[in-house]
Amino acid sequence: MNKLRTLLFICFSMSLSFCQNVKNVASFNLGFEKITPGQKLPDDWFQWGNGYNLVIDTLVKKSGKISMLIEPAGLKSANTFGCIAYAIPAIYSGKEIELNAYMKMNNVADGVIGLMIRIDGESGLLGFDNMMQKNIQGTSDWTLYSVKIPYPENAKTINIGALLSGTGQLWVDDFKVLIDGHIITNVKTKKGTGYKADLDKEFDAGSGISSIPLTETKIRDLDLLGKIWGFLKYYHPAVAAGEYNWDYELFRILPKIVEAKDMTERNKALHTWISDMGKIEGGKNENENIENTIKMMPDLSWMDNPDIENELKSELNEIRLAKRGETNYYIGLVPEVGNPVFKSESSYTKMKYPDAGFRLLSLYRYWNIIQYYFPDKYLIGENWNDVLLEFIPKYWFYAILSG
Repeated sequence: MNKLRTLLFICFSMSLSFCQNVKNVASFNLGFEKITPGQKLPDDWFQWGNGYNLVIDTLVKKSGKISMLIEPAGLKSANTFGCIAYAIPAIYSGKEIELNAYMKMNNVADGVIGLMIRIDGESGLLGFDNMMQKNIQGTSDWTLYSVKIPYPENAKTINIGALLSGTGQLWVDDFKVLIDGHIITNVKTKKGTGYKADLDKEFDAGSGISSIPLTETKIRDLDLLGKIWGFLKYYHPAVAAGEYNWDYELFRILPKIVEAKDMTERNKALHTWISDMGKIEGGKNENENIENTIKMMPDLSWMDNPDIENELKSELNEIRLAKRGETNYYIGLVPEVGNPVFKSESSYTKMKYPDAGFRLLSLYRYWNIIQYYFPDKYLIGENWNDVLLEFIPKYWFYAILSG
């Protein structure tokens, strides 16, 4: 169990940074020129792969003020790569998508370079090319490269980037995305592709929550809030439909829970929070048919907590049996396999550490992913429902030390 706990602390600290952030059209930063002071990467860009350094280079560039340099962090290991990546919402109409960028390489060996374009849908990967088959190596000055793939009608996210899988150095600059030969910002958007959750920007720069009192009673309140928050994230039809930015809804309810003077006031705040999301349509029969095909159901025994009043329990049970759509804003399944794909999980690159709200958010995210989607949860060796309560004060302590 000690190894598991060590892993949990590491994953808690990293869970926010591993999720991609899909940006709106107006904020595209394909030339790397927008950089928030103190950040290691240009705004909205993120790293895929491991064992490589991504460096902002102000001396070697194709145009503008900077380019991005990718180089091994140490000795190259097999099956590793470094990739500078960017995510764009797939809200455009078209048949073919093309990625262009300039790349410059120095002594690339034992691997290759390439432009990467990956299209994801609700249930996972729909299209992919990273130019590996072209076997581009060696040394060359700035050269324009291009990669094209079909653009699926049901695409949800366009991921682009440049990668190095060998030794040497790779510079990249001036990305350009085209659909059917037209610059992406000039292409017509699809109708009905937006989500209300994407328009909620209130807490982009911080949760506004600097501290949370960790009394014994308040830890129990936070434990219950984390479980209800995660349950609603994956079960409530309105959240599944992308009607709410659920991370930011946590920051709206959290102060009310922290300020609640007793259990009655806390439960009233939770009840009002859920009721304000509107009425739901029952789907008991449909859910029963689905449940008959599932080998291992999620553990919802935490709902038997005597601290939860009957009215709130009834409300949660109605949501469990609610009628939901075929897709979920936050979760998808890989076609033919069924593995979960976690979507719409922002990385919050503008958040300033420490931030008590985001710290709690990372803990809630991780605990609920294990709770609902980790198939080997029952091999952990202890009741997972007890772990969140245990780790809320421990996570605070270790997060403060690491800061």
